[in-house]
Formats: sequence, structure tokens, C-alpha cells
Amino acid sequence: MEHTGLRVALCGNIANNAFNMTRILRERGCFAQLVDDGRDLFPFARPIWEARALELSFAEVMEHPWQAEEWRRLEAQAGWEPGDLVAEPPRCSALTRWIRRVADGGKANRRLSAACAAGRLSPAAAARLRRYRRTCLDTIIWMEGFDVIVAFGFHAAVAAFFADRPTIYVTYGGDIRVQLKDPQERDPVLAEAFAFLLDSDRFVIDAYGCDLEIHEALQAKGIGRNVAYACLPNVNTELLRQPRDGTRIRREFGWPEDGLLFFMASRVDERWKRSSLFIDAFAAFAAEHPSATLIVTGWGADFDATRSRLAGDPALASRVLLLEECYSKPRLFDLYAAADVIVDQFAVGSLGSVSFEALCMGKPVLTYLAPFNLLSYPVPPPVLNVRTRRDILQRLRECARDPNLLPDAGRRGADWYRLVYSEDNLLRAVNGLSRLGPAAWKDYATAGGRTLPAAPIPVPDHAATVTIQPWPSSCQAGLALLDAGAPGSMAELDAALTWLACDDAGSRLPVSLSLPVRPVRVGAPGYFPEDGGATPTPWAGQLASLVRSGAIQAFDGYSGTGGDGPDNRPEGNRVAAWLERLAADGAVPPVWANRWNAPSAFDLTGSWDDPAQAVNRNGAQAHGDLLVRSGVRFFCLAGHRTDRVGLGPPINEPNGPDPVKARGGNAIVVSDRLADGTLIRGVRHHGLGVAEDLLPQLLERGGGAVVRGPIFGDWLRSPSAPPPRWLERAAALARSGSLWVRPLGAFLRYCELVGSLRLGLEGSAEDGIVLRLYRDTGPLDEADLAGVHLRLEGDFVLLAVERLAADGRWQPCRGYRLQRGNAGTALLSWPEHLMVG
Repeated sequence: MEHTGLRVALCGNIANNAFNMTRILRERGCFAQLVDDGRDLFPFARPIWEARALELSFAEVMEHPWQAEEWRRLEAQAGWEPGDLVAEPPRCSALTRWIRRVADGGKANRRLSAACAAGRLSPAAAARLRRYRRTCLDTIIWMEGFDVIVAFGFHAAVAAFFADRPTIYVTYGGDIRVQLKDPQERDPVLAEAFAFLLDSDRFVIDAYGCDLEIHEALQAKGIGRNVAYACLPNVNTELLRQPRDGTRIRREFGWPEDGLLFFMASRVDERWKRSSLFIDAFAAFAAEHPSATLIVTGWGADFDATRSRLAGDPALASRVLLLEECYSKPRLFDLYAAADVIVDQFAVGSLGSVSFEALCMGKPVLTYLAPFNLLSYPVPPPVLNVRTRRDILQRLRECARDPNLLPDAGRRGADWYRLVYSEDNLLRAVNGLSRLGPAAWKDYATAGGRTLPAAPIPVPDHAATVTIQPWPSSCQAGLALLDAGAPGSMAELDAALTWLACDDAGSRLPVSLSLPVRPVRVGAPGYFPEDGGATPTPWAGQLASLVRSGAIQAFDGYSGTGGDGPDNRPEGNRVAAWLERLAADGAVPPVWANRWNAPSAFDLTGSWDDPAQAVNRNGAQAHGDLLVRSGVRFFCLAGHRTDRVGLGPPINEPNGPDPVKARGGNAIVVSDRLADGTLIRGVRHHGLGVAEDLLPQLLERGGGAVVRGPIFGDWLRSPSAPPPRWLERAAALARSGSLWVRPLGAFLRYCELVGSLRLGLEGSAEDGIVLRLYRDTGPLDEADLAGVHLRLEGDFVLLAVERLAADGRWQPCRGYRLQRGNAGTALLSWPEHLMVG
């Protein structure tokens, strides 16, 4: 296959993830290469483990100190040659090392010294990084020949940092939970150095597995700027999707051909897997179902303890088979195919390689997926989600009782993996990092993501769930309308306000108004005069009242008469004077916008592609920092316009590998950076051209939309002209309770909150359940919950509802209402009158 110009180096082959990603990228035209730096010598981290059928004993896996030369001999014996998929960086000569120390050692030292001077790095951590740089120099030099690096683990991160290439760091588990978090403070210097690397402006982070503990560790270290759940595929999809005959494989191994067969494929380990929890539940299940069998993988820290336990329980031992060998992937996947259910872990609460492999193959997975992790996926993974011994036993009984449960779970799992972990995600990620850079990572990496909640969260020890509803009450979709028609007179503005307040027409439909901060023509209303002076116009008092009441939600930016912009004198003092007066009048709107149809050289310009604004990139500084500091929360720029409908739920169709076309995905609020460097929240919006077709698609997908344009148009100027049909339709849907329509600021705040809302459930069947709410970024004010609705299904005792306060403690919520329904349902909600907007 012909390769594109993009060269991608992958380093740190934890569980062969990097090798599998290398092959995926090669198949899609990139020159990708696994850099074997000699550190990944554990059997499961060797590429041959994915390519040839091998069997190793427990001692060979857990106790033998493997050397690189042994693997070379084994590869030669197996007749396996990876070609240029894998490269061992050549050893540098003493002369090369001396030249590099003189030529760029000074540059590396200056980077570290500058970080120390700025207080971002201690001298001890800098010294540690200098030492690691010397040991990684061969790898660093090799990786300098690539455009993008994908790194797993600390040493790969060191090499990527000093190679000074854009890097996707893929968190995996132990690297963050042990080395970065360092909960026992075994090596605080390494933890500090690690945090410094990950916070580099050349690094972006894929938070593998959408894991709560990893998320909290990154947040605690202040590394949240460039973290995304990119859902990058890293399993051997080609091998997993090959057809296999499970019955033949059972016969080959001498396993029962009838009865349910469970395969505990994750290592036997109490700390990371809580393997005994499943064995306890299986013991009770096997007593009820004598034909059930459990196969246990042949390695792990607690494998011998499990063997001892079974030796003391002959009845259980007759139903549990301990594998005496560890099988490489071509053979291990035969065992997957023979099993009815793949069993993973019940400790960390996230999906790991075993779960992803089983889902890709189309095998049901029984594991624990924590609420945070479940809510972070664009589509809830169709796993058999269990947390306690009682939950596991109940699920096992369901597997035996319902013949359709397991086949259905397997099919849905394969479909889920194909959609959520599409190979295009990986190609888009490396392309995006190369073309758009690290600053836009969250927008192109999460293109298929969900910004509205959907997943039912299981209540531990109960056949019950809690679901955050995407929209308040019984609404099916959400809508905000922003009129940007720039009324030519106060009479036109009054006509718009009258229609909005009329019960038999707009039914108080909250269309938000956007006005030019200064008039677009003589006689038109504006807050400041046409010449750009800071003295308010005679209309300012009335306009300030409309901003405070929520009728005016946005000011259009700097455009002058005719859209040509003002003269070229410096704008900074003028903007500051405007904002000072607006703040004094209480008239700073929640949204700042560019003119919808007349771009100016002084309009705000972000990093999103917009042909209409391409000519403006050499214009004046935007002074967006003044707007943000004044209290403007959202920015509606021309570059954020989209044709995608029903934003919020995941996109059902593939997003493709192009990071520009996929940018923003289905997000309603996106991040952007203005020409002056200011980081802003951008508003994805639609033009009026799609308004007619938008409403039915919104209701079908359950998403949300912002429609912007001259909504009132000419019909307000003609007493006999009816309003647009789509606007009347929106009003009717709002009256019926199907469509949630709110002022733009309130709509955006709600979408931002409900997309970041996370919940936890603590307690038991005996003691009752405590429901805990927080943002994925931390604390939560109860007033922020205005409009939020949670649906409770099933029978359980709700002891309390709590929120995470700014001081890090859980505080009781008091402003909610609990409405009981029929058949064990209830609705937990916070009234909308608390809503800010």
C-alpha cells in the first residue's frame, strides 16, 4: 500500500496496544512504525504475541526475566519477521552522542531550566529528566524522523518530549494510577516529572477507557487542558473478526459442550480485578446450575491463592478449570470463541483490553463499568454491568434464564465496538494533531462523542437504574433561536418583542435577540453611536433593560456601517470603554457574536475554518480577553456554523478520518482560540436555510440546536405577512411540551452542565442509596442544576442526594423535587426558575 506523507512513531508497547495501532495506521496509508526501545520485554508486550500461536507456563510469564535476545531467537524459531512495522533504534556512536550533547543538549537544558525558573519543575525532577534523556537518546534521535508520536508509559513520554514532536499520550492504567498519582509517595520526583511531561504544550492526552481514577489523577495534577476520550482502537481487529467454531474448540480442549461456559480472561488479581468476587458468585450459581463451567486464565498475582482455595472446595473445583498455560492471542481468541461469556474485572470500573477484545469479537462481557466511565462514552457500552456479588449472581441467573440475552449482547457489542472504536478515529487523531495542532485536540478527537447524557446507571445491589435525562420534563429535544436581523428602527424591535409576548402567536416563544453594539445604519438602534464612541445612545437605557430581562442575549461585534468596519485606529481602548460602560449598566450579554452576514476586518476570528472570514485573519487584534473578563460566556462566530442536525447525541454515521470535516462532531458548545490567543466557548449554530427541515430531525434524534439569522425578516414590517411556518411549528411544539425552547444563554448553560454532569451511587440494599452529583471537572453549585431531571426506575430506598462542594466535601441538596410515578418509577428534578441565562 502507498503511504501518505504522514509518519507516525508509536512507542511503549503496553499489552501490544501500540503494535496493533501501528498496523491499523499502516492499513490506512500512514507510514507508522512501532519503536522497540528494548524496555517492553514482558511476553504480552511483544509483537509476536499477536502474530503467532505460543504457549508459556505460569513461571515463564510471571517469574522469568526475559531478555531481548531470547525474543529474537523465539521469533526466528517461529519464522516471524515484522519487517519495517517494528524498528529497534540503532545504537548511537560515542561521537554522535558527543555531537548531540553539544548541539542540542543545551536546548534541552534550557527548556528544563526555564521550567525550573518559572516554578513548573523542581531541580530534582529536572535532573531526573536529564538522566532519562541520556538513556533514551537512541530512541529520541530515531523518533525525530517522524511527524507525530503516539506514546504509552513514562519512558516513551520522555523520548517524545525531547524529540519535540506533537504527541498523543495514551493513558493506560498503572502509569497514571501508580506513577503519576503515586498514592503511597514512593517516588514523588518521578510523579512530578511525569506531570510536567504530560502538561507540555506539545502533548495531548487520550484518557483511555474513560476512567474516573485516571480522570481525577490528571485533574489533581492540573493536567486537564488537552485531555479527551478519543476512543482510539488498539486491539487486533483483523484476528478477532476471523470466524471460529466454538463447539470444535470446546471439544479440542475437552471442555463440556453443553451448559454455560464462562471465561475469566483477565489475570487473577485482587488489587486490579477483584477476581475472587466473581468466583464467590459463581460458586453460588454453580450450585444451582451444575452444568455451568468457569475457565480461569493461567496467570496473575493471586493465581496460586485461587488454586489453594479450589483445593479446599472440591465441589467448586469440579466446576472451575484453571489453565496451566498462558496463550498468545491467536490461541487465546479461540478460547474467547468457545466461551459464552467473557469475564473481566470488578475493581477499577473501566474497560480494558479483555473487554475491548471480547466486544470486538461479539462476545458478551461481564464486568464492572463505573458511572463516570459509563457516562463518558458516546454510546453506553452494552456490557453486563455488575458491581457486587449480589449483582453478579443476579446476572448469571439471567444468563441461564433468558436464551436471547447473550446472543443479543454479543451482537450489540460488536456493533458498538465498530461504531465507537472505528479505525477512522485513530487516523483522524494523528491527522488532526499534524494539521490542526494540539490546541484543537478535543474538537477533532471526540468527533463521535456525546454531549448529552443517555446511559442508565445501575444501582448497586438492586434491579434499578438512574438516568440523567437530556432535556427537562418530557421534552424530546431542545432549541434556542437567535435573531440577528439588526432591526432598522426601534419600531421594528418593539414589533418583535410584541410578537414574542403574544399568547396566541408566539406563546411567549423565547427568541433571543442579537443587536449590533453600534448601529448598522442611520436611525437603527445601537448601544453606542455609529462613530464608535463610548457615550451611550438614547436607546441604551431601554436596551440595557432588555439585556437584563433576557430578551437581548447577544451583541454583534465590531462591524461598522455596511459591514466595512471602522477606521484603522487601535481598538483596544474603545472596546475596554464599551465593556466598562456595559458592565456598569448591567448590560453585558451572555453571548458575543460577529455579524451574521457582513464580516468585518474587526470581527472576532477563531481557529475554525470559515471562508467568509479568511480575509480577516490579518485584521486588528480581537481583544477577546477583554470580553471574557467582562463576563461574556459564549461566542457565536461564523466559523462555528454547522449543517449537522440534532447535536448532542452521538453521530450515528461515521465521521471519517478528516479532522477538519469532523471537527466539533456533535458538540453544541466547543472550544476555540481567538486570533489574540484567548480561549473561548464557541456556539455551534445553524442558518435559517435548514430551519424548515430541522425540527422533525431534532425530535427524531433527541438533540439540540441553535438557529441564528434574520428570524423575523420582513414579515414584522408588513401587518398582513404571516410568520414563517417553521417558527409557528416551533411555538406549537413548545406549547405541547415536546420541544424545550429557552433563551440562548440559559440553553447553552444547561447544555454545558448536563453534558458534564456525573453521578455516583453509594450504599447497599440493607442501608439504602446515596446519590452524588458532580461535574466532570469537579464541584457543583446546586443552582447549576436548574432544569435537570433524573429518572429513577426500580425499587430502592433513596437516603439522600448530595453534590460535591467547592471545599471538596459532599453537601446535601435541598432544592429538588421527587415525584413518584407508576411501576416503580420516579422523577427527581430541580425547578427551572433557578436557571441563569
